Amino acid sequence: MAVFAVLAAASSATVLLRGSVGEAAPIPLGTPIPGEDGVPTPSADSGSFPASSTTMTSPPVTVPLPPPIPMTPTSIPAAVPPVDPAALPALGWGDRGEHVQLVQDRLTAMGFRPSDDNGRYWAGTASAVLAFQKFEGLDRSGEVDTVTWQHLFSPVGYLPPQQPALVPKVEVDLERQVLFVLNAEHPGQVTILNTSTGGEYYYTNKDGSSDYAFTPEGSFHVYRRYNGVEEAPLGTLYRPLYFHRGWAVHGSPSVPAYPASHGCVRLSNDDQNWLWDRAPDSMEVVVRATMNPETIRLQQLQEFMDSYGSAPPMPV
Repeated sequence: MAVFAVLAAASSATVLLRGSVGEAAPIPLGTPIPGEDGVPTPSADSGSFPASSTTMTSPPVTVPLPPPIPMTPTSIPAAVPPVDPAALPALGWGDRGEHVQLVQDRLTAMGFRPSDDNGRYWAGTASAVLAFQKFEGLDRSGEVDTVTWQHLFSPVGYLPPQQPALVPKVEVDLERQVLFVLNAEHPGQVTILNTSTGGEYYYTNKDGSSDYAFTPEGSFHVYRRYNGVEEAPLGTLYRPLYFHRGWAVHGSPSVPAYPASHGCVRLSNDDQNWLWDRAPDSMEVVVRATMNPETIRLQQLQEFMDSYGSAPPMPV
């Protein structure tokens, strides 16, 4: 009789649904619990069980994509000349007027620095024209002739290899004797300056020893800077940015059309002032023998083959 009494009590016992004790409603044992083992869930409107169960899915989560990384340009766009370039006059030091202004405006639009007063062909314009002629592979005269006029509106020179435009950086092209400043004032900006690097000649030091004048290739970082005129063993350096041992990018009163330094990267004093004010500490300085795209492509291919033993697979 005691056993039957226990079973009878258990059959009439109740359980509580999940939740707080104060809010739960008593449910007799054996009542199906909604949401478990396929038991349908009551409707939100009526509280009754729906006629058939459905699978509820959460809405898709939208994850915003990061903004694209800006890249440096690979070429300088052409422009429509106001007249036939063959009809424009030759220009040189001391000239002034609207045609000089036209040269200065076009050079500025392409990223060169004619720092003279508007419409006057002085040292800044001559330096920018020389940099442009080097960039284009033209005769390096520093004066504007018919061929230079034509290239001013249809440039064919190549810029440094495309790369993320994140921080200011310097790239030096030994072959063409030009210096590129990337991202100095905003991402993707390219400024092109006239330079003169190691002349590849032997010279004698003050102690009688000999050295060879060259500019080392590779990737370096500015490790020291001097805000003033520094007297070095091989000459005077204006506001130098040292990037490798005694090699520096510095200002000089002489920046010829050819490699002439003991190894440093020379800029005009005006261009060095512009660069100094925009160059962060530890700025990267890359010195390349050439920036010819085909040559660089072949170099990259050879480096890949040296590392992996074969050429990379061709795209399908």
